[in-house]
Amino acid sequence: MNYTGVIIGPELDYDFITKKLVVYKDLYKDKNGKNSIKDDEILLDYIINIYKTIFLRGIEGTYVYVCNPNLRKYLSQYIPLFEADERKSTLEFLNSQGVNTIPYYDISVAAGSFSDMQAAEEVKYINMPELSNPDDYFACKVVGDSMNKVIPNGSICLFRKYFGGSRNGLITLVEGREIWDSEMGSNYTIKEYTSKKTTDEDGWKHEEIILKPLSTFDYDSIVLRDELVMNFRVLGIFEKVL
Repeated sequence: MNYTGVIIGPELDYDFITKKLVVYKDLYKDKNGKNSIKDDEILLDYIINIYKTIFLRGIEGTYVYVCNPNLRKYLSQYIPLFEADERKSTLEFLNSQGVNTIPYYDISVAAGSFSDMQAAEEVKYINMPELSNPDDYFACKVVGDSMNKVIPNGSICLFRKYFGGSRNGLITLVEGREIWDSEMGSNYTIKEYTSKKTTDEDGWKHEEIILKPLSTFDYDSIVLRDELVMNFRVLGIFEKVL
């Protein structure tokens, strides 16, 4: 995984007098480990190895929460404390296109097709000098909580224009006549894309396309079958929240 989150439970602590890790057997809830291991030192090594294993699962990094204050104080010497950064990035909106700008479309108030929005004179632009090829990108505001595990409600997001290739497992911005997203209030939706394909003598075709929400709330997936799969198109691939 890219990142992991680990909670070190109340069974593991640090003794500043002996300068050793200690285990509280009564607070350790794994009955298989607790009942089969009688020696506290062996149990301590057993628990440490479990934590060591899950600490190493995050490719980019690991977030740690420690229940016991002494152990938290000890580990803070080696693991930097988390401080929430409440600052929000400031986006520079422009009325005209520049060398390093990308177009910004407010699809939540769009009345027509994506092509109509692209041709509209009132399109805003965002300055993005860090992009090496800004012509391949655009930005949209995402409204609603159906993707809030990845995209908070009201976020302005960067999308890479879709030029072809596999979309399975990617978060996509989709336009379709048979799609109505109540949150976006339009025929656009942003969901995780998966598809099932079948092959016959004419080649392959989509049997089913599933547009899956990634939310802490209960949202239904949008399922397209038969002729419905012909009446939509992928506009962009989600890159990040701006």
